[in-house]
Amino acid sequence: MRRLVFGACMALGVLTAWADFELTGSTPLPVIVIPAAAAASTELAAQELSAYIAKASGVTLSTAREPSTAPRQIVLGTVATLPESPAAIRERLTKAADDAFFIQISDERLLIVGKDGVAELYGVYYFLQHYLGVRWLAPATADDDGEHVPKQSKISLPAGELFRQPHFAVRRLDQVGSAWNAIPKHGVTWAVRNGYQIATPYSIPVSNPALTEFYTPRLPPYLTSSAGGHTTFSAAVPAKEYFDEHPEYFTFLDGKRVLFDGGHKGVYQYCISNPEVQKLVVEKICQQIAEHGVEKATYCFGMTDTSVGWCECDACRALDPPGPYHYLNISTRFHKVVQAMSAQVYARYPKARLSTWAYHTYRENPDGVQHDPRIRVYYCIHGRCYGHRLDDPSCRRNRQQLELLNKWRERSSDVYLYEYSTCTPTLYVPNERVQAQEIRLYRDWGLTGTKFEALYADSHFVGAKNPSRKDIFPSNWQWLYVTGQLLWDPDLDVDAMLSEIEGLYYGAAGPAMSKYHGLRRRLWENTPHCMGYPTGDQRRPNLLNQPGSREELLRYLAEAETLAAGDAKVMARLARDRRYLEDYWIAPNDEMRAKASQTLMAPTTSEKVTIDGDGSDKAWVGAFYTSDFRESFTPEKAVIPERLQTTVGMLSDAENLYFLVTAMEPNPAGIVTKATEKDGTVWSDDAIECFLYPPSADNSYYQIVVNPRGVVFDAINPGADASFDSGVEAKARILPDRYVIEMRVPAARLAPFRRGEIWRVHFARNRRQEDAAKNFSLDAVAYHDTSSYRSLAIGSPYLANGSFDDLDENGKPVKWTVSKAEVRGEGPNKALEIAAYGHAYQLLTDRDLWQSPQPRPIVVTFRASGQGKLNLSVLRYTDTPDAKAKHGYQRAVHPTLRLASFDLAEEPALFTASYMIPAGEWAGIMFSTDKKAILDDVAVTLE
Repeated sequence: MRRLVFGACMALGVLTAWADFELTGSTPLPVIVIPAAAAASTELAAQELSAYIAKASGVTLSTAREPSTAPRQIVLGTVATLPESPAAIRERLTKAADDAFFIQISDERLLIVGKDGVAELYGVYYFLQHYLGVRWLAPATADDDGEHVPKQSKISLPAGELFRQPHFAVRRLDQVGSAWNAIPKHGVTWAVRNGYQIATPYSIPVSNPALTEFYTPRLPPYLTSSAGGHTTFSAAVPAKEYFDEHPEYFTFLDGKRVLFDGGHKGVYQYCISNPEVQKLVVEKICQQIAEHGVEKATYCFGMTDTSVGWCECDACRALDPPGPYHYLNISTRFHKVVQAMSAQVYARYPKARLSTWAYHTYRENPDGVQHDPRIRVYYCIHGRCYGHRLDDPSCRRNRQQLELLNKWRERSSDVYLYEYSTCTPTLYVPNERVQAQEIRLYRDWGLTGTKFEALYADSHFVGAKNPSRKDIFPSNWQWLYVTGQLLWDPDLDVDAMLSEIEGLYYGAAGPAMSKYHGLRRRLWENTPHCMGYPTGDQRRPNLLNQPGSREELLRYLAEAETLAAGDAKVMARLARDRRYLEDYWIAPNDEMRAKASQTLMAPTTSEKVTIDGDGSDKAWVGAFYTSDFRESFTPEKAVIPERLQTTVGMLSDAENLYFLVTAMEPNPAGIVTKATEKDGTVWSDDAIECFLYPPSADNSYYQIVVNPRGVVFDAINPGADASFDSGVEAKARILPDRYVIEMRVPAARLAPFRRGEIWRVHFARNRRQEDAAKNFSLDAVAYHDTSSYRSLAIGSPYLANGSFDDLDENGKPVKWTVSKAEVRGEGPNKALEIAAYGHAYQLLTDRDLWQSPQPRPIVVTFRASGQGKLNLSVLRYTDTPDAKAKHGYQRAVHPTLRLASFDLAEEPALFTASYMIPAGEWAGIMFSTDKKAILDDVAVTLE
């Protein structure tokens, strides 16, 4: 019998004398040979290699275990199972990163060896990609395998060597939101084939019979046993076993030891300063390591997933930094305890694979804590925006995240990210190029990698959450594909990858779909809005605001369908794209446009408004009111019951916004008002929430919550930064059938506040009565979904119809005079397209801008895109009284003034120009262009 013998000629770099390896074109056919004690991953690698060679060539290669007498062999294994493989290869792999592999091709032997289990499986998949051209484009479905396998009857491989290791140690797609025992086999298989790491769902042991067969060959050894996280303390100190005898192990609240799980079904809060609690956690970790081995056990320190219930005992409070206690930041306390427990584990197991979450309430940089360099920091980046790059200075929420992340990077050289993109949810998001840029940033920053939550389409989803979850992965197949490749090699050309995979996926329809997805990416990348947990997706509803973009996308789809006629598989793929476009781009845009037409007003008042919770001031007679509240969190989104009718009145003056809220309440005795101090948990009471979103470049917005006792919580978002003080003044009264809240918001402290500005506003009512009626909001919009907030016009506009929504019977924009210009688009958010050498102008006729002995400073703002230059000019004229003139005056027209000229680009941008209207003159504004301009959101304010 012939053993696996590797001669000295197979050492690294000695290949020049070798001929090609004939995979299928000669006899005898090579045999796939695996070690006698092959790992499960090696056995799967052999099956996959044989299956795809057969798909490509029609030739089926047999598989044998060593020793084999076959003269030509394809040898698969790991450093441990192939001890007779070339020493140079074994040495290089031993020093390499986890998951590294080596491919060596000579005339008689093809060798694929991995550093450890699953690495050789990655090697086989890369071999199929690199040498045979196989692509796993999208996870398979019942009627679409999602793959591309080039057909070739004779496969000849050039002699050579290839070493590959992933740049990032962490490349995980972890199953969430679905039943653990319904394995999403298509999704997980696709993930591993494209270089991702997978883990068992929810860290359930792979020894579980329901998981063993499928996961064992695909699970990297170092993820064999994963534990900790939210169950760090509850798993080590189970309440059923310890609470009765040792209540001191559990959280101390309101003067007593209690079981508090914050609604998380037995995952309790603990007294983490207690040395015995820490000892039990350490013992639990050491038991895990002893059972599975230090190389196969990983443990992550965390706590129960709640914001409240932290232990208030003196010992726990002593772990907090000096200054006022804040329940939303127990980071120093938590990480001091982690530091102590990890030191005990390392004393017994110096090579233990430990990590710690920097999560939620313990994500801030801890005071006086320096973790052991062996511990990996698992930075949970919830709150980031996925619409902007993480280092985009224009995105306030990402500036905050990057600042936090950088502080952790200063403390640790081993940091990786837990991404929350699927929580948004990300539906039909062409984020590939942004993701490529970010992965290169991660490389430059020295991050260890990233982990995504995976909503595999063939999962069994649980709960009554958004049914669109099943579309998240299929609609983002390009994003997921390129991310998997880039996590191995960040320097890959993302545009070349997209061109290749979309060409393969769409076949004859590829040229049209290249244009289609190219436009989608341009729209996506140039939209200024944010998206991301927990504030939702403000980006998708605005993607089709650019006039003509919707029609162009539909035209490309129709062209693709014509090209693909007769190809059932491609036609089905195009049908999915059409549905995704309609459901996740067009429908949200239509909804946003419909809401945008429901503009709220804050009329200017000169009357005094006394903030006393009475609402009887004369000023409120002239207020604007809305009562369009609906159920916020129910599928029906039903109109608020008449017995709970809630109305909001709005006013403004030069510096303030005023709101008067009347909330009917049939059971005032049941009103909950536990919060008594500013910035307490007011939102947990019966309360009114007001959200103000001014036109600001950093996408920040403000949250004000007031309960029926007049207690206020205010914060700047994203980030819920309650250190911000809006200066809001609020008073409230509880009456026999209602409560009334009156508030003054010094808006000028929040953002530039001038008449003519357009803000966004939202209101919600929280009700804590013990019945079914709980939460209501305007239009049933989620509290933090800024993309769906209504417009709030401050005062009355100085310029009419700046959005070009109002058209006359001929389709021309009301109040504008236009030449070679047409209004494009649909619904309330139209835009004016000005052709080459066309123009549009409007005279400023508001009383405050009339001809006056005094000069008047104005600011003109607008959004524009297009080609060439857009010129902003001022039309000037003077009226002199003349009783004999037809209109009682003589008009003298002055030379037109070119105020500014702006270079246009394909993506819309915000432009601003200032002008001083001279004394004794009227003014008008005119836009013109030398090529093409798309104009929208024109506003004039008086300085």
